[in-house]
Amino acid sequence: MKLYQSTKLQCVLATMITLLVWINCRSVIADLDESRAGSSIYIFNTNAPNPYTQFKNVYGGPPNYSIIYESGAEHYVTTSNMALYIGSGNANIEVQTNAIVTNDYNGPDAAIYLGATATIENAGTIQTLQGINRGAAIQSYSTLTVNNAATGQIINTNHNAIYGANVVNNHGTITAKETQYAIYGTTGDDTVTLYTGSSTTGIISGVSYTDNDHLILDNGADANVNGHLASSVEGFEKLTKQGTAQWTVDQNNSVSANTLDIASGTLAVNGHIYNMHTQGTIRNGATLSGTGQITGSANLTVNSGGSIAPGNSIGTLILSTPVVFEAGSNLNIEVDTTGYDKLLLNSDIDLANATLNIIPLVENVTADEHVILETTGLVNNTFTDVNVALINTAVISFIPRYYTDYVTLQADIAQFEEKARTPNQRRVGLFLDNLPASMNDLRDAMRGIGDEDDLRREMDRLTPNSAPIHTVFTNAQNFSQSSVQVARTVTSGNTTMATAPGQSILKQLTDDPYSLAQDAQQPAQQSDTTDNKYRFFASPFGQFGNIDDSSSRIGYNFEAYGAIFGLDYQCLPNTTLGLSLGYINTDIGMNQSAGDSNIDTLRFGPYATYTNGPWNIDASLTGGIHWVDANRNTIMGTAESDYNSYDITVYGAASYDKQIGQVTVTPTMALTYIHQMTDSYSESGAGTANLNVDDVDSDSLQSLIGVHASMPIMLGNMQLTPEAWIGWQYEWL
Repeated sequence: MKLYQSTKLQCVLATMITLLVWINCRSVIADLDESRAGSSIYIFNTNAPNPYTQFKNVYGGPPNYSIIYESGAEHYVTTSNMALYIGSGNANIEVQTNAIVTNDYNGPDAAIYLGATATIENAGTIQTLQGINRGAAIQSYSTLTVNNAATGQIINTNHNAIYGANVVNNHGTITAKETQYAIYGTTGDDTVTLYTGSSTTGIISGVSYTDNDHLILDNGADANVNGHLASSVEGFEKLTKQGTAQWTVDQNNSVSANTLDIASGTLAVNGHIYNMHTQGTIRNGATLSGTGQITGSANLTVNSGGSIAPGNSIGTLILSTPVVFEAGSNLNIEVDTTGYDKLLLNSDIDLANATLNIIPLVENVTADEHVILETTGLVNNTFTDVNVALINTAVISFIPRYYTDYVTLQADIAQFEEKARTPNQRRVGLFLDNLPASMNDLRDAMRGIGDEDDLRREMDRLTPNSAPIHTVFTNAQNFSQSSVQVARTVTSGNTTMATAPGQSILKQLTDDPYSLAQDAQQPAQQSDTTDNKYRFFASPFGQFGNIDDSSSRIGYNFEAYGAIFGLDYQCLPNTTLGLSLGYINTDIGMNQSAGDSNIDTLRFGPYATYTNGPWNIDASLTGGIHWVDANRNTIMGTAESDYNSYDITVYGAASYDKQIGQVTVTPTMALTYIHQMTDSYSESGAGTANLNVDDVDSDSLQSLIGVHASMPIMLGNMQLTPEAWIGWQYEWL
């Protein structure tokens, strides 16, 4: 009796202990928290042991379930056809970042298997490692929405990834066996949206293209990232490209869609879109490009502001479906050194409403005629407008030609010589038209100049800078004139004077882009004499000039400053012989920042003056050495050079002084001959625009007939003598 009672009590106690243990185990088993299972909330966490290795079956109970895989949690099953099964009701499954749900069982089912209506929010990894035959990473026979985040991965490289989904939004990675389904829909009204930055491997299927299934290509988080559709697509009623980012249907990839709607951005079709039997539309601001093909029986309509742009640079796009250009639509054709984009059609095409936009990719485009549009039907009308985009070059225009079933384009590459207005520009143009291949960079850069006046100015810049030569001639002439006039003034006892401006224009340089005009003043200083016959004098020397720009040349300005020293001897009562020495520094600045030069000059030589009453005769023979430092700005950079120049100048003049009150009026005739020798030199710093300039000899013979007027004005102990010149000069050589 006691034994019986004792045994009974022990059994009751054992049963109670067992029940308590069962209750505690049900509350927390490894990393699965079922403490709120009564509220249908199941949480997989990282509590040890992790991973959780048991198959989890959620079936019956309340109608709404919430399954949460927390970040870092892992559910790894090797002994069952599935890791998670929800048989009925409504389920919300959340797989957080770095959480992993894995079925590694060698069977046909899934990591997550659903009979319930479910939404899966995946930011982690859902994978089946050994799924065979009909296995999938996610499989559903009810209503399923899958939102795959940018960090989300859904993987089954042996079979399907997602099978039986109504809605899929993919920002991340979905990977199936290439010949199986990455996404397989249901029997109707399925929507799959792929965002730029996502990746999909395997077939995307809407099951049947007659049941309103919709594939959307859209922007991801970064609209600057382009999307690539590498998966084949089948069974969709509609394909829509929306968002500003570009999507590309990759080469050797096919997409089946009854309706094509390019709503915005660019859809580059390098593969094949087929079964377009209902409608095709390219909307305002949207572009169809690529090197693939679209086939179907429905019209592909290009709305106002929409564009067809064959190629992905230079390439051919085939549209085996009727194409309709509405008013304001565009056909964009690119051209490079080898050819043009091309559009191939299989039906009649009316071009009356379309604008042809030509987009040169380089300056040196091909000069050959190329077909840009060809059809098996007829070409009707011409483009409403033709624009040259991006590179509006001065030397390239394009000629469209229309034939029965094709249209061609040819670049009308004008010769540089044809753009010239001066002999010098024609010589430069002829040189540019016949450049060797090694200098194509210079030719291409010149073709890229957008304005014809700018082109001519740049052609002028490709010639040696002749401004230093002109200023050397001017300085030589004025130095000779100034030295003898200062000497005569000293002899006559005047204390101050200013000489006339000089000018030198060489006939052999009239082809050059520069002409010369200058104003000058050279104030003189009272001489110092040692006796009645020997005299020494020193005088400052200065002149300046400015040349305006014209449509065919670049102007410049110059300033020259220095000093003249003289020592003469009055050998006869009316005759003086002497020697002059002078230093001149000249700065030259080209207009439009075309360049600059600096010249240091040393001049010396004998002179003679004769005075008989009002009559004066002057003569001099001087030589000059010039050290030139020049910079020439070109389209290829700054060309730098250093070289020397030399001249011999012979000057003679006759004048007559007529006193009218206090004003002295002096009619004058003068003749100046200058022989200048310039050394050869080579430029550096401008690449193919550098010049190798041969040595050159230049001659000038210039006559002057004019009237000089002066009047001394006493300012205390100082005399100021303003003067004026008017005359006519002529260059004889």
